[in-house]
Amino acid sequence: MRKIKETKLALSRQANDLNLVSENTDDEEVTAISPTSSIMSSTSSLLDPIETASGLENLFDMFVYVDGRRFLKDIDSKCYLPCDEQEAYRTYKRHYLFRFIWKSNYSAPVLDELSFGARVLDVGCAEGTWLLNMAAEYPLSTFVGVDISPVFPEVTQTNTAFLQCNALDGLPFPENTFDFVRQGFLIVSIDWQEWKDKLVKELVRVTKTGGYIEVMDLDIKYYRSGEICKQLASSVTDRFEQIGIKYNSSKDVLKAFGDLNDAVTVSPLEEKVHPLGSWAGKLGELSLEGNIEAYESLQALLCPALKVTKEEYQQKLLDLSEEYNRCKTYLKTYRVFIRKNKNI
Repeated sequence: MRKIKETKLALSRQANDLNLVSENTDDEEVTAISPTSSIMSSTSSLLDPIETASGLENLFDMFVYVDGRRFLKDIDSKCYLPCDEQEAYRTYKRHYLFRFIWKSNYSAPVLDELSFGARVLDVGCAEGTWLLNMAAEYPLSTFVGVDISPVFPEVTQTNTAFLQCNALDGLPFPENTFDFVRQGFLIVSIDWQEWKDKLVKELVRVTKTGGYIEVMDLDIKYYRSGEICKQLASSVTDRFEQIGIKYNSSKDVLKAFGDLNDAVTVSPLEEKVHPLGSWAGKLGELSLEGNIEAYESLQALLCPALKVTKEEYQQKLLDLSEEYNRCKTYLKTYRVFIRKNKNI
């Protein structure tokens, strides 16, 4: 009970932080987007497999613990991010930060469909914040989330559903099922070649003719980066390639869908800047916090690669924060949407 109260308090603080962003941004004036109480309540009551597993045998088969963090134990999965409440909270905050920067939850031209009743699929939905946020905004539509990690919330909304599956094994839906299919932030979870060979056609297959697919993710490049930033970014790339994950870039995504020729129409790429550090005001502080938390989620993976202790790794992250401010480092996220013209 104490943990739940602490989580709700932290979520409230995050909402307040987002309300303060606009006073320090140099971009055109925007309206801060804060989490609704219903979304906060759903996210703070994440299903804990420790409590809901049918037995200890199932629990031990499902997870492995490293340095106090819980990871999915699946030999077919290349998802090396934690699968626990701390990680769910990180991705929850990321959603609202990126929604603020983009001023929307999506870019595809699907407002009319969503308003009057659409079927929507979120591939790699994680703890489901994007999906729950959309479901609250468009109550006439139906939203389905799939993810390999069972970190789904206890949902009270009748227009949502969650399913655990590995999307690389195929999406468990018939052709032409969804009006809108969204994939977000899978860059460190799926190898580029596997994504291109297996998932791209699946995304198109389950989308209705005339429907839209949207991909949103981080650009893999740091801009105005210092030496610590370059070292860590290089270590992440090398370590992930060792375990079988090669990143894709926004250009790779455009080419993968473009190779489907007249079966789809690919929109121009959209990008947004994410400044890292207090040099960019409150927005920069929140972006930096999210970036450091992402590196903390990778601690178990990177410490052996860097040959450092946990304490040395944490110090490196402190030094990285200072370097971000000194160099005025920033990242970019991108969105691209694709219209399905015909079956492939």
